[in-house]
Amino acid sequence: MLNVLTQVMILFALIAVGFICKKTQLISNNMNKDVSSLLVNITVPSLIIVSLNSLTFSQKLLLESLILFGISFFFYVFLVVISYLFAKIFRLEGSKKDIFQFSMVFGNTTFMGYPVANAVFGEEGLFFMAVCDVNSPIFMWTFGVFVMCRNKSRQEQDIIPIYSRIKQMVNPCIVAVAIGFLLLGTSLELPMMINDILHLLGSLTTPLAMIFIGSILGDMDVRLVFQDVRAILFCVQRLILLPLTVLIILKTLDFGGYLLKIPVLYASMPVAALTSILAAKYGNDYKVASQLVLVSTFLCIFTIPGVVWILLNL
Repeated sequence: MLNVLTQVMILFALIAVGFICKKTQLISNNMNKDVSSLLVNITVPSLIIVSLNSLTFSQKLLLESLILFGISFFFYVFLVVISYLFAKIFRLEGSKKDIFQFSMVFGNTTFMGYPVANAVFGEEGLFFMAVCDVNSPIFMWTFGVFVMCRNKSRQEQDIIPIYSRIKQMVNPCIVAVAIGFLLLGTSLELPMMINDILHLLGSLTTPLAMIFIGSILGDMDVRLVFQDVRAILFCVQRLILLPLTVLIILKTLDFGGYLLKIPVLYASMPVAALTSILAAKYGNDYKVASQLVLVSTFLCIFTIPGVVWILLNL
């Protein structure tokens, strides 16, 4: 357990490196954009394929994958319902309601979830995290887009074609999961050279993702954490109450192993980095979105190690 917690602390040390690099202007915002694109399109898919290629197919693995997919689907339905309750309790209206609801449902799984799962649970943990994440683009490009465009007119909403939303659901990470399942199910093995190339690319994911997150925090005025009480309450709910609720529900339903630990870890992630990007793209309040991303990312440095400690002691 101590070894795993040490690995988690190493991740946050890499975040500190990114923070320092941004503060000393070794990293620019333009570089951040390029790094995020490299992670989503190249290194994370490579890591997923290599991890799946290293596993041995079994009926148990297939069954657990299908169950986890179902848990993930109901998890997102649960989050959608919770997001409406949260908005009603805090009397949120207009663009703030849109941003807070989106932020409640979608966490930063790509840049934070995959590296943490890999550090804590190894290749099997990464695999199950990827399975858990399959539902994310489905909900993001349906419910997520609906929320971001809710205050637009019907005519403006129709500008976003349905086929475009479907196309965006099929991202490189989903394709990588499909390729990995094909290799796993057919017992095919990648040629050694291709496997080595993908392994080298995938090994870049953790340091790049953590430095990227640290760089984002480098843009943050830490005083923001203490200025907006509503944002703090939201982040406490998102980072602490949500994973504990998922833990209690799955424990009550008698789930164990990865079927319990991966959804709880998945639920403990900060607000998705895409929140501010999509808010700007669809004409919503990207400033509020950016604040929630930054505040939750800052606070998760303290909350994720706690969640990991609980999971390792179950």
